[in-house]
Amino acid sequence: MGTPNVRKGVDDPENQRFLRMLGNHRNIWSKVTCPERMTVAGAPYDDVVPFGRALVERFPDACCGAPIGPTPT
Repeated sequence: MGTPNVRKGVDDPENQRFLRMLGNHRNIWSKVTCPERMTVAGAPYDDVVPFGRALVERFPDACCGAPIGPTPT
């Protein structure tokens, strides 16, 4: 299991390799929950949201977990 380094940003080559891997191997899924495991900033996890968003937008059928973004009120 891997976890992105949110300090590097979504466009970092390391994180882009992960996105390419998902695109090339459609039998791999990504979990888009538990932002508290990746965050540097803490709640509301604004530093993690771009990663979840990139995954869900590009690979909606290969993601499992809760919605990304603010909790509706």
